[in-house]
Amino acid sequence: MSARISRLAMTSFALLSGGVALNMTVMQPGSRHDVAARESVWGAVKETAALAAPEIDTSRGGQTAPSNEPAAGPVPGGLEPVTPGIGQRVVVSPPGADLRDVTRDIQTALAAKSYETGGQDGIAGPVTQAAILAYEIDNGLPLTAEPSDALLQMIRDGRRGPATNASTAPGPKADALIRSVQGSLSKLGYKVGRADGRLGEATIAAIRAFEKQQVMPDTGRISGDLVSRLTRLSSQARTADRR
Repeated sequence: MSARISRLAMTSFALLSGGVALNMTVMQPGSRHDVAARESVWGAVKETAALAAPEIDTSRGGQTAPSNEPAAGPVPGGLEPVTPGIGQRVVVSPPGADLRDVTRDIQTALAAKSYETGGQDGIAGPVTQAAILAYEIDNGLPLTAEPSDALLQMIRDGRRGPATNASTAPGPKADALIRSVQGSLSKLGYKVGRADGRLGEATIAAIRAFEKQQVMPDTGRISGDLVSRLTRLSSQARTADRR
């Protein structure tokens, strides 16, 4: 009799131990398995919320959620409140305009101000670069010879920069353009001094001499007209040399 009681007691103890173990690993709300599950769910909601932000959600015509809608509650693990389209606000900056479009707009704006750009094709070739450089010289802007959003806005607004010394610190594009003009003038017999990428006195004097000989307006600066004329004369000279 005592042996049977012992076996029953051992069986009951085994069943009780198994139940306790099952309760600890699966049923307890604070278990590691449950925390991981909650983090996975909240993580998915947090990623989705960015796609349904009020700023880009067209279902309300660009309006944010009405004040009578429930606000998002706290998120386990210290995360910010997330409710797609309501609790999470994401500001999306519009992509910058394509540089070719900006260049075309600059060419159009400069042409309206009588600067020769060589066309309005959206390509910043030597003539367009020279037109930009001429505008920058005329308006006291840093010498870049490059199209940019900032330059386009300045042209449209008619803003001027502080007076600058045109012979100092041009940007890399402006430097290369000035050197090219210096080289072309030198090949045509004009004394530009050293081809250093600066609009120094010798280079300005050589430009004025070229303009006078070509019956062009006296400006003493690089421009689209100057580069166009130099390109044509250089091409004619190369053709004559091949003959």
